[in-house]
Amino acid sequence: MEPEPARCPVASPACWICLDSEPDESGARPQPTGCACRGGATTHAHVGCLARAAKEKASDGVTTMWWQCPTCKQQWTGPLALALARRRYELVAARPEADGERMQAAHALIGALRVAGRYEEALPLGRATLELASRVWGPEHPGTLDTMQSVATVCAASGDLAAAMPLMTQLVAMRRRVDGHEHSSTLLATQNLANAHQQLRQYHRGLELQLEAVAAWRRRTEGDGATRDEVATLQAIAGLAHSFLILHEFARSLPLQKEATDGMRRVLGPQHPDTLLATGQHGTVYHNMGDHASAQPFLQEAVDGLTKISSGGNQTLKDAKATLAHNTRCLADPRVAAKFQNDMKRERQVQVEARLPSVAATVVGVQSRPELNGTQVTIRRFLIDKGRYTVELPPDGDGKQDQISLKPTSLELADGSAVVATGLTGARELNGRRGKAQGWDAEAGRYTVRFEGEQRPKRLKLENCRADVLAL
Repeated sequence: MEPEPARCPVASPACWICLDSEPDESGARPQPTGCACRGGATTHAHVGCLARAAKEKASDGVTTMWWQCPTCKQQWTGPLALALARRRYELVAARPEADGERMQAAHALIGALRVAGRYEEALPLGRATLELASRVWGPEHPGTLDTMQSVATVCAASGDLAAAMPLMTQLVAMRRRVDGHEHSSTLLATQNLANAHQQLRQYHRGLELQLEAVAAWRRRTEGDGATRDEVATLQAIAGLAHSFLILHEFARSLPLQKEATDGMRRVLGPQHPDTLLATGQHGTVYHNMGDHASAQPFLQEAVDGLTKISSGGNQTLKDAKATLAHNTRCLADPRVAAKFQNDMKRERQVQVEARLPSVAATVVGVQSRPELNGTQVTIRRFLIDKGRYTVELPPDGDGKQDQISLKPTSLELADGSAVVATGLTGARELNGRRGKAQGWDAEAGRYTVRFEGEQRPKRLKLENCRADVLAL
């Protein structure tokens, strides 16, 4: 028997700082950075090499290298990001409590621990840092607000939404007051609050906040060369696309998802974790639509790319890998894909619809179908672009319930209905506030609305009083 030919060893990726592929003094080989600029020369680095380079930069007053590539500004990812955050905090942990670099390093480590899924470490550090920041800097200092955001996000990621929601709600209000409604920090806080509402299956509240945030991010990136917020804008768009996907609003989800995927490929590169997650979600939209031919290449690209990336404890990446791999396997067998499609339509949509808010109303003044006048209906959605409600009619003899679109003027909301104020110019502070309708004055064309926390009810015109349902 002839001996097998000798195989050439596969060269390990080299550290882009020291250009060596061998282990460093700690015994660790170069780690993936998540960055691939300079022609792919920066894909790996020793933690020690990056830490020394970041420390040297910090001595000149530049601390950003601790968390991002100095050239393309992409953030470090995976185990390397956590190791660097630990190293930075170790270097400054002995400094005085009020030292700014110590506070920033603690804040960065909290975020890295959260991404790695190490909540049991992140929460104690986060709460201690928040208490210290509030005492040293005050409750509305930017550093305090950043730390509050970190603690709230860790609580949400760990599943403790009861602790996260009050913090997130308070933070959005404080950010709006301190930084303004369209500051990047305010928008990130708004998106985190939206995500928490989504986790609680309060889809309409989350979607409302996402729509507001995406519109503001788009305004921040308008104009020539406005690239500073491109990644945050694309991430917000991807989040909005996912919300429409959950709600089975595929026609709204798909163009947003395409925009997010194409943009991330251009800005971050095709193998960045965020790009791969967006690519996988793009395929999932097609998959859920039943367009399996279009779904397959997106899903396969995402699975192949994510398989090469260490999740480093990142639960989002772990879940994405499992879900996308399952969807890809479904496509390999048309019968499995068809069954999935039927199950999704029959079960998931029913589950989502059951969790969405609805409002009772009576049909009035419809001339095209006068037989509907006086009918008790259920308002399911408000279609923003059409200015109409989607309402569900009572079941017919066969138990079938049709849905039709009606103008707000063709519906009278039942007393006690949940409403939200919108479009007010004289009392702008009420916009977005929720209350209960306490009667309709047809002659004056106004609803009497009782808002929580208000001693006296308000009288709102029809166009300023919208049923508190899902707004699309």
